[in-house]
Amino acid sequence: MPAVVLPILLDPLKSDSRSEMNHVTSHLVVTNAETGRVINRVGHGLWVNASALDYVDFAFGDTNYIVVALLNPNGSEVNTVSTNLTDYKVYNHEGNIPFFEFLDLPIAKYRVQVVLNWWKEKRTLDVELDLSSITEGLKREPAER
Repeated sequence: MPAVVLPILLDPLKSDSRSEMNHVTSHLVVTNAETGRVINRVGHGLWVNASALDYVDFAFGDTNYIVVALLNPNGSEVNTVSTNLTDYKVYNHEGNIPFFEFLDLPIAKYRVQVVLNWWKEKRTLDVELDLSSITEGLKREPAER
């Protein structure tokens, strides 16, 4: 499934962090770029290739990726995704709770606020996301050979 990911680099030359970053979690707030209305809040961001999915560790020079949006291959559906690994029901086996929560994200232009949390630190990044241009490429039929 195609995805929009945001790379996060711990650059020792530009970072004001004095050490490696351990157990870094992410929180995303997705707002409509035109109206400023909050569309989605992702409480537990999903990290690519993370052993725990909802947190990662950074050594100096490491780059890790946060999933901002998942795109259905036919280009008709876009979601943000949150992990549910902090939900009590996952661990006490009460019912069938999925590990992931998929939140609808209509095709539009967005501002995404990404909050990174670790130890007693917090950093906020603001990025723009234009799904209208991204999904156009997915809707096209593959070229004939």
